[in-house]
Amino acid sequence: MASKKKTTDRAVIPPSLRAGFRAVDALSPALAARLAEPLFLRTRRYPAPAREVAALQGAERHELPTARGPAVAWVWGRPAPAASLVPTAFLVHGWEGRGSQLGAFVEPLRRAGFRVVAFDAPGHGEAPGRSSSLPAIAAALEAAAERWRPPAILVAHSAGAVSATFALTRGLEVGRAVFVAPGADLLGYTAWFARLLGLGERARDRLAGRIERRIGVPYAALEPLELAPAMTVPLLAFTDRDDLEAPLATAETLIRSWPGAELRVTEVLGHRRILWDPAVVRETVAFLAGMDAAAAPEADDEPAPRSDRSPGRGLAGRPVEATP
Repeated sequence: MASKKKTTDRAVIPPSLRAGFRAVDALSPALAARLAEPLFLRTRRYPAPAREVAALQGAERHELPTARGPAVAWVWGRPAPAASLVPTAFLVHGWEGRGSQLGAFVEPLRRAGFRVVAFDAPGHGEAPGRSSSLPAIAAALEAAAERWRPPAILVAHSAGAVSATFALTRGLEVGRAVFVAPGADLLGYTAWFARLLGLGERARDRLAGRIERRIGVPYAALEPLELAPAMTVPLLAFTDRDDLEAPLATAETLIRSWPGAELRVTEVLGHRRILWDPAVVRETVAFLAGMDAAAAPEADDEPAPRSDRSPGRGLAGRPVEATP
């Protein structure tokens, strides 16, 4: 289950399919919900750009069994047994993402003293499967944390922040966390998805119920806005004013609900370029390592394709805004 989808996804829903769902919904909302369920849980894969491929070159690839299916893990750091003494940083991708999307954080975190573990959750990246869920991403994080101990910190992107929050409620222990473009409002997303297919309220409610039964977790147990008040992990979040997939207002609500959390706001970076902004990476590492931002290791600042970077201004191009 996703906490977000591209707001442009209407283009990938053929008008004939939408019309078909409307017709089925008029006859049987229950049947319409049953037909919509696999679409809701389906994951798509996209080609990795060159910089992500390059980020994986220095990693060890591991098969990672999880409670919800096989995953693939990528590990940067010292070989065993020395690695058992090094605290581990976990990188958590979002819906239809992959571990390499957080590749900009790898070397700065290693230079700050961490072993780094990223993964492709079931149904994502190089992991098998054509569908997934937020609990499946959480299960991959939990399996990785159990295998590469001791867990110390994490960086989570988009829906990965939802899964990470869920994992924290299930006993995952980390000292600090950073959320980049965090997603939330799962019921809101389900309503949006239902509207996308042309479904009415009865089919929408039945769809939500079917998803809860399929994944074995009620929405309330996953919703960060519900879980945040009980959180004790220090949290720093970054979000962009121009993010159409994880709106600024959602992040602001989450941060207000999470005791002691802070929010940094960028501009023109959108939902994914923010992951490769040097200033975002530097402040992330500084926060996670407990050091001054000026002393934090820099990201490798290789020029990104113009379509992925220009005219982005990020934190480096404007004053940082903090939300208490």
